[in-house]
Amino acid sequence: MIGRINEADITGIQNLILGLLQGDMESMANAIMAMGACSPQTDRAKLAEDLDNLIEKYMSITSAEQIDMAALLGEITELASANHISLPGKYTMLVRSIATIEGVVVQLCPEINLFEMLSTKLMDRAKASFDINQTLLNVGKDALELGKKTSRIPVLAFDTLKNLSKGRTKINLELTGYENLVKRAEETVKNVVLALFACVLFFGSCILSSADITPKMPGGQPLIAAAAMVFSVARGIFTVRRMSKK
Repeated sequence: MIGRINEADITGIQNLILGLLQGDMESMANAIMAMGACSPQTDRAKLAEDLDNLIEKYMSITSAEQIDMAALLGEITELASANHISLPGKYTMLVRSIATIEGVVVQLCPEINLFEMLSTKLMDRAKASFDINQTLLNVGKDALELGKKTSRIPVLAFDTLKNLSKGRTKINLELTGYENLVKRAEETVKNVVLALFACVLFFGSCILSSADITPKMPGGQPLIAAAAMVFSVARGIFTVRRMSKK
């Protein structure tokens, strides 16, 4: 089994590891979302909360020797999956490869710590790729853009208050975290409708039993009325049991 990682992949891993070492939750979240494919169910706030817990876990570790590199990357992979972020298979293969390398290193040279080696190499790589001129240029551009936007704040505030006073402003609210509650409400409504349907069908079959309709059962009850009554009772029992389980 062979997996290949390119410079962009290494940069993602670099940002991930350095973000953990620096306790930078935002850098780690950006790195994971850039490394994998997010889905509509991905919640960045939830991802940041999980990463914060991960950082707290490793902040209590006093030395690099206590960190299992394969276990750490495995935790990050599971964390991405739990937040509906699909990582390419090459990262899974990388985790397996590092686990194999760590096992060999422990047997041959136990005083070597793989995490310390990799983090040092990644730090050197980050320093080597750091362009001070480009960084200053980007900072200058961001400051200029911020200055332009800041200068418009009084105008925007005046326009907002003006529209608000004239009733032109609309506020859109997006509620999240209620998906399970909405789903349960939909299931409850569905079950209630089915229960009502069973009741209506039962009373209808009772009325139909007195009608002169053929074919008839041995007791003189119309066959269609008997079938409808059995179906309505079965439907009602099934629905009530389903509601009680929910």
